[in-house]
Amino acid sequence: MHLSSLSSFFRRPSQRWQRNLLMAHADALVAGSPASEQMRLACARSGETELETLLVLAERIERAMPPVTPSEQFVAELRQRLLQAERRQALSLWGRVQRLPLRTRVAAGIGGATLTAGVVFLATRSVYDALGNRRNRRAITA
Repeated sequence: MHLSSLSSFFRRPSQRWQRNLLMAHADALVAGSPASEQMRLACARSGETELETLLVLAERIERAMPPVTPSEQFVAELRQRLLQAERRQALSLWGRVQRLPLRTRVAAGIGGATLTAGVVFLATRSVYDALGNRRNRRAITA
C-alpha cells in the first residue's frame, strides 16, 4: 500500500467505520486484548485488503516494540529537570525585565508613557472633533 493511497483511504468520509475499526484495533493492541486478532480476521473475511494490511502492520509494530518501564532514577531526574524548567519559565519575563539596566528601564518607561499620551491625545482629539462637527451642524441648521 502506497502512502498516497493510504492518505486517500482516510479522507473518504464514507469510510468512518474503517477509521473507527482502526482506532478500536489500536486500543485492543494496547490493552493486550485478543479482540485485535478477531478484528483482523473479520477484515480478511470481508475482503477489506487495505484495512487488513493496516491491521497486520499495526500488530507487527506492536510485537516489535515491547513496552519499556523507565528506571526510578530516570523518572526522578526527569521530574527535577521539568520542575526546574517550569520555575525558570515562570520567572523568565519578569526576571528579564528586572535584570535590565536602570537606564533601559527608564527609557522603556518614558517610551510607554509617550505612547500612552499619544493614544489618549488622539482619542480625545477625535471625540472633540466629533463634538465640534455636531455643534457646527446645529449652528448651521439653526
